[in-house]
Amino acid sequence: MHEAAVSRTVELRPPHPLSAGELEGIVSRLLLRLAEGLSIKGVVPGHIKAFVAEGEPYAAFSCTKPGKVVTRASKDWSGSVFLKPSLSLNVVVFGPAKDEVENLVEKCLVDLPQ
Repeated sequence: MHEAAVSRTVELRPPHPLSAGELEGIVSRLLLRLAEGLSIKGVVPGHIKAFVAEGEPYAAFSCTKPGKVVTRASKDWSGSVFLKPSLSLNVVVFGPAKDEVENLVEKCLVDLPQ
């Protein structure tokens, strides 16, 4: 069994300002897509985490099984509008080889507004 740790930080450049809800949807879909590709017997053997911020508002996302993303956000997150938020992604899993995890991460990040 392999260990793989992949981290990426990107600046999102959406075509229009995003509400917190819209940004949450984008990040949750990213994590869910990664979880689907990395799950073994219905669980992610490790974790997939993301941290999104622009200025003071921030949110942290965590996914350890397909279909479920846990979000923790700052008090000012829900009323904020995002122009160019920073997304930091961390994927740590056991099972697939590191190059497989890197390829999946890159494939999923391509679909984000960058």
